[in-house]
Amino acid sequence: MKKIEDIDGAFLAHITRKSLIWCIIVALVAAAAAYLFQKSKTGKQQTNYRQTSTVFIALNEHDSKTEPAEGSAPTPAYKIVRVAFDSEQDDATRARYYELHNRNAFMADYRIMLDSKMFADKVKNAYQQTYSCAIPDYTLSSQIVVAVNRKQQENSRFLEITVETAGKAEAEQITATVLQQFEQASQELLGFKNIRIIDSKEPVAITTQGKKINLKLVVFLAVAAAGFLWLIALIIFLRRSEVLNEQDIKNTLGEQPLITVLRKRKTMVRESAELCCRMLEKDPAAGQVLVGTVPTAAEYHPGLIRPLFQGFSALGHNTLLIDLASGDGSAGIADFIEGRNGLEEILQKKDGGSTISSGSNRMLTTTQLNSKVFRDLMADLRLQYSTILIAVPGAVDTPAVSLLDDVADSVILMVQTGRTREKDLATAVTQLKNCKIKKYYTVLVS
Repeated sequence: MKKIEDIDGAFLAHITRKSLIWCIIVALVAAAAAYLFQKSKTGKQQTNYRQTSTVFIALNEHDSKTEPAEGSAPTPAYKIVRVAFDSEQDDATRARYYELHNRNAFMADYRIMLDSKMFADKVKNAYQQTYSCAIPDYTLSSQIVVAVNRKQQENSRFLEITVETAGKAEAEQITATVLQQFEQASQELLGFKNIRIIDSKEPVAITTQGKKINLKLVVFLAVAAAGFLWLIALIIFLRRSEVLNEQDIKNTLGEQPLITVLRKRKTMVRESAELCCRMLEKDPAAGQVLVGTVPTAAEYHPGLIRPLFQGFSALGHNTLLIDLASGDGSAGIADFIEGRNGLEEILQKKDGGSTISSGSNRMLTTTQLNSKVFRDLMADLRLQYSTILIAVPGAVDTPAVSLLDDVADSVILMVQTGRTREKDLATAVTQLKNCKIKKYYTVLVS
């Protein structure tokens, strides 16, 4: 597994390139889901009816439920008096409200009463009893209005009570019920009537626009979804630890690759193939046998090995390619080993050299590779060709490389950026070191 400190720009760019399409898809899906969800919640344009009533709370009248005793003097308005109340608690409650009125701090208490659940329940029950139906949805709000005189001095205070609901008739009915219950509640609270309905306007139609879709939220969720997927991809690629550059090979094997070559559409470009062959030509041996392979068979592609064959041919080598990785249906080395075809019948001239396919079998069996016929054939071919390149599909999951260890001189291990895993590369090199093959070279195909 790649370590966090090994992450570099190439690794991050590789993840971004690999996950780009999926990140775009996830971002689009998240944006569409957020857009549709908000659209379902925004609703359409709606018209409600709003009715406002102005209420005056009198301070200069006193209509007490408790009549004064015969012959006694009238009770002064809004004075804290000791009268025969039902209980000491009622006495204390009324006395507190008398004091609130005298301190001119009573308005807030009335608004609290209007907003209380107890008052809402009273309105609901009264509406149901009066109109024999459940009360429709409505909103109730209130505010204090201060009237001033010409000298901009406070003259009076009023309470505006506003009811808003979907229908005009319902607005009038709920408003009447609210005002009625407000009068009763204040009378029960204080022991006297001090509520005066100054004005109750006609319901006014109020058109409300549907809530707008928050595009910023849509974009944010899309980017967040794409970023989350990219982080998941980062974790996955950290665990997979694919080889991306020469440094990854050095971290895995402790040594640099022989050369880094370029590919285009899964095939090495001609110049890179020739350069690679020149590097392998540093210590040429007469009749050298090279095994070209990849760490695992899943990574194999003919475009990785065949350009080396063409490169050696371009450098003037009498080159032979024995392709054990694929069969084209024509007679090949398996048919020679089984005695069905002669050497001249399986040799094909191509790209300036000779090629032999695996034959009717896609891959030679262990018995065929260990046979004396195959060993004698390789000894004869070594005398005829200066370079023999044997293409093998995989070093880890096929036994071909180890079966060729007494035939081949060197192994060329093709490592593909973004595809070969560091773990598979390390396993392949470990197996190669356990073989009798003298040398192995890693070539990075980028």
